[in-house]
Amino acid sequence: MAHRTESDYIKLSTEGIKMVLNNDWAKAEELFRSHKDVSVLMSAGNSFVSFLQAMMTFEEDKVELAKAALAETMLYCKSKISGSKHRKSSRRVVTMEECFMCEVVATDCLLYQAGLIVVNQDVTSYIKGGWYLRQAWRSYRRLYLRLQPVGDGNEHFFGGRESSSADPFPDLMPEEFQNLDLMFESQKSPLTNISELSSGSRGRLLAAVCFGYGSFQLFIALCPPKLLRLIHFLGFEGDQEEGLRCLEFTSQTDGMMAPLATLVLVYYHSVVRPFFALDGCRLSAGIAEANQILVRADVEYPDSALFLYFKSRVLILEGKTEEALLTCRKALLMSSNQRETQHVCLYEIGRLCMMKLHWKEASTSFHRLRTESRWAKCYYAYLAALSYGCAGDTDRAIQLLADVPKLVKLKNNQLENFVSQRASSFSAQIPSRNQMIVLVLEMLYIWTSLPSCSSINLNEMLRVCKDEAHESFRPMCCLIEGVIHKELDAFDLAEKSLKKSMDLYDTERGVDTHVAAFACFELGMLKSQQRCFHESKQYFEYIKNHYKNFSFEPRLSVKVCAALKRIADEEVSENQNDRSCSIQ
Repeated sequence: MAHRTESDYIKLSTEGIKMVLNNDWAKAEELFRSHKDVSVLMSAGNSFVSFLQAMMTFEEDKVELAKAALAETMLYCKSKISGSKHRKSSRRVVTMEECFMCEVVATDCLLYQAGLIVVNQDVTSYIKGGWYLRQAWRSYRRLYLRLQPVGDGNEHFFGGRESSSADPFPDLMPEEFQNLDLMFESQKSPLTNISELSSGSRGRLLAAVCFGYGSFQLFIALCPPKLLRLIHFLGFEGDQEEGLRCLEFTSQTDGMMAPLATLVLVYYHSVVRPFFALDGCRLSAGIAEANQILVRADVEYPDSALFLYFKSRVLILEGKTEEALLTCRKALLMSSNQRETQHVCLYEIGRLCMMKLHWKEASTSFHRLRTESRWAKCYYAYLAALSYGCAGDTDRAIQLLADVPKLVKLKNNQLENFVSQRASSFSAQIPSRNQMIVLVLEMLYIWTSLPSCSSINLNEMLRVCKDEAHESFRPMCCLIEGVIHKELDAFDLAEKSLKKSMDLYDTERGVDTHVAAFACFELGMLKSQQRCFHESKQYFEYIKNHYKNFSFEPRLSVKVCAALKRIADEEVSENQNDRSCSIQ
């Protein structure tokens, strides 16, 4: 059999990614695995598929497999770059494009490793992940600038600042990532003469660099303030708009990075923007962009479970929950041979059913996840218990609630600790059906799902909260009432309920601190919506100064930072408009 050429592997890697998006994961995995030792693109595809599976489920074994695959790809790139100096002794000539692609892929490995590390949300993980991110930024920037002909006017990409100081945490880097800069910047590197690259090669490499760097920028947008402060200390900053431009550029090119860029873009617009309230109260802000991407994707991937899932997310933002549920069920059907995608769809179906107050189907979805998933079984047991309780199956609900603390695996995991504490609080007294519905509404609030519920269901939720008189539930009920009143445009009632939620917070006992913190955040958002920016900022600053170490603190911190940045932009815009008016 004749040896495959580099052009063959470019086509083959693109074909493999398209297999993934068309639900044929097993075939794609086999394709990448069988060629990962002879092509950098196939090695990259192999480790990316493993990384994607890990990020879809967060299961410990999947995360470890992904880390091992990324390390293997990194070592492959290192050997290719060093081996390219001895081309005559190699079995297959290593081309200039392949050497450069090794640098890009090695940098991608740093980014993906950072993603797998910082999800642990502890100080050590933030430091280690921050170091990886700094190295990735420096490498992406260097690679991009090397691809640009002098004076082409594209230097606005990668415009952040770079520190020239030594790495402050060198001991945190695993062996396979050591001497990365030396490997890339060596004077003996065969990549010094970029003019040898054809325009086609340069275009493919630029698309690859822009995919990695664009993903990097959007990843920075999700980092909690603790990590962002470290990132700034390490000498670089993020730019979301720049990241989006890079990804949009890559999505319009050929090669394996184009469909991946499309996937990242639709994820950002349909999930990240609404979940972290990056556009304030306008949770529908990303709908137009997401729909444009989905229309393009539908041509080549009409039955893709992943794109169907994202379509359901967009339909939720549009308030079309019934259509979203049907779409997600179809995605579940299409992913029958892929466990990780199935679990993502099951979770979404359970959430949708809770939004529609359809308890039976919600309990079926979450109970299946509690049985099949190896990640956070206590979390799925808690959600299943609440769903059974809301459906009237009290005995099954009590049994599952009792199991929740026993299923905790990670002591420092905020989500597991939260549901364990919630379940344990009912060991002495069985919660009523009404109280279980309130606990479901708490989860819907945390998921940023209440704004997408129908007005009929919102009014039913409001009735449930008003009927709950137990003092331990009143702060949460007032928070939910405030959010619902805001969605129903009853702003005075919303403000009254949210302030009451804060007033009911027991500062001595420190119980449910997250409720008071989120109520304060909602007041800030309400004032921002009314363009009372000074008051809004006071609420956000109050959160930063008065609430510490509460459940879901990292995600609220991201929301607060985004809100303060948005207000600063709005104030600048208003000042510019005022100056324009005064000049006229």
